[in-house]
Amino acid sequence: MTGRPRGILHRDIAHSAGSWTARAAMKRLLELNPYVVAQLTLLDPFMPGGGSELNTALMSGAASLYGNDRMQRLENYYVQPTAARSFIAQ
Repeated sequence: MTGRPRGILHRDIAHSAGSWTARAAMKRLLELNPYVVAQLTLLDPFMPGGGSELNTALMSGAASLYGNDRMQRLENYYVQPTAARSFIAQ
């Protein structure tokens, strides 16, 4: 026994604009607690336009946040926008 507390697993699953809150929560938990192990799953995260500092590069940079050695999983599921979609019922 090393005397170290066991790791605390923190999982966030977020959709759309909630992705930014989940990213911020994970960042803060990793900074404040050296025993937190984090997982972050994003479902179609919202990327505001118009020169906002909340952009794809910032969200993609989550992999290099402080404590990234304790990130167990980072997942990003999204739909690529297209000009027209057709759905065929079968």
